[in-house]
Amino acid sequence: MNREIWLDYLRAFACMLVAVGHLLMSLDEIGIIGECTLVSFFIQMIYHFHVYIFFFCSGYLFQKKYKKMDVKLFFWKKFIHCIDLIIPYVFFSTITFFIKVVLSNDVNSPVKTSLIEVLLMEPINQMWYLYALVLIVFLMPLINSKNMLYLLVSISIGAKVLVSLQGDYLSVPIKYFCSNVIWFVLGMYWEYGKVKTKKGFIALCGASFIVLNLYEYIYGIHKQGLDFVLTFVGVIASIGICYLLTYKKKNMSFVWMLLSKYMFQIYLLHTICAAGVRIILIKLGCINFWIHFVIGIVFSFIVPVVCAMIVEKISIFNIVFFPSKTFCVMRNKLGLHAK
Repeated sequence: MNREIWLDYLRAFACMLVAVGHLLMSLDEIGIIGECTLVSFFIQMIYHFHVYIFFFCSGYLFQKKYKKMDVKLFFWKKFIHCIDLIIPYVFFSTITFFIKVVLSNDVNSPVKTSLIEVLLMEPINQMWYLYALVLIVFLMPLINSKNMLYLLVSISIGAKVLVSLQGDYLSVPIKYFCSNVIWFVLGMYWEYGKVKTKKGFIALCGASFIVLNLYEYIYGIHKQGLDFVLTFVGVIASIGICYLLTYKKKNMSFVWMLLSKYMFQIYLLHTICAAGVRIILIKLGCINFWIHFVIGIVFSFIVPVVCAMIVEKISIFNIVFFPSKTFCVMRNKLGLHAK
């Protein structure tokens, strides 16, 4: 597949928002931020769309990768895709679970269920994204015509309406699927139709998103219908921003390239690393916001990137991030030795 620089920027942008958002939310929960309207508004604003950008990107890449495959190969590749998501989901969920158990008095949200319940029914921290993505990829059909795509869009909208009206009566897996499949399908639609955003549309989405957020913030409206609009406009505005950032660009800057390349590792590790250093600073008696924020940023981004670079050099360890890719690399190495 040819790389699309706007998509790399979009993934890096989402990665940055998720890590910074989680860091600020964790500091807010323990009272280090205090009464800061600006930070509270920022957290509330990005909450509506930051993770859903990942669903959009996943849907876009899913359609781009699989649309020309025959049915038999599609199901086999989709099975491998699910395994590639399940292994890091189980591995990092388990690590996070035991950290929360051992440090139950120090973490913001200690677990109150068993590991099996966490893995199957109550995804922990940001791992809910992988949980939902496995369900979506597993159930997603091969789309190779406009009519099938339109039908899928209609079904995904219906699923969103269903969870909005009857969410309390649905099982956990169905709820996660119905809540998030629309953003995945939006990415598929974008790729299939080669959608091109216009500057006016981008500006309208951005302005609408700010106005809607201000309206919700001022009047305290928390209705699912408004949340859905906020999320949709936020996702589209983010896509537009990244289109503008990459207009006529052929290469990414170094920082954005690192964020894009190691996005998955940062997503999996940022809360573990940031929580660890936050606990240490609090034990040392440090409650200064800027010290927590700066060191938290370092441990949210730089430490995961360094870990990812080290793991790349030791193939066997990379299996917790990219199982099938690592297996292929190791198999090729063994084949070379055999010769």
